[in-house]
Amino acid sequence: MGCGLNPFSIPLMGLNKLNYYAYDLSKEEINSLNTFFQFLEEKNDGFWGVAKVLDAFSWEEIAKHDSVDLCFLFKMTDVLDRGRGHKVSEEVIKRIPAKYVVVSFSTKTMSGKGMNFPERKWIELMCTRLKYTYKTLKFSNEIFYVIKK
Repeated sequence: MGCGLNPFSIPLMGLNKLNYYAYDLSKEEINSLNTFFQFLEEKNDGFWGVAKVLDAFSWEEIAKHDSVDLCFLFKMTDVLDRGRGHKVSEEVIKRIPAKYVVVSFSTKTMSGKGMNFPERKWIELMCTRLKYTYKTLKFSNEIFYVIKK
């Protein structure tokens, strides 16, 4: 969700079989991704992909989707919450029909300086409260929470 152009990295994943759903608001990006997915399908019998426009605020629509193994929410929670708590992000994470949700956050400010507290305690507390487990992966410019629902 909120895929942007990240699906263009699929060939770098080294996966033999993959069904990939990509969602974003940009119709132009969605059209480009669908063209790219058609190309990948022609080159790899084990790949199937589709990109669609989806508003992450459409919780009912999110919950209707087929169950998947993994959903990426890269740098999406700030957009969802807009500085007003984390209830929207929590609702989206709860409604995503996936076994795992990977949520990422930048560890650097817009000026490139490292953040004093790159971990997001709210997501750790949310996982504990909802009885989800999580692992963190930390890199120099991004932190990932791999959440098992």
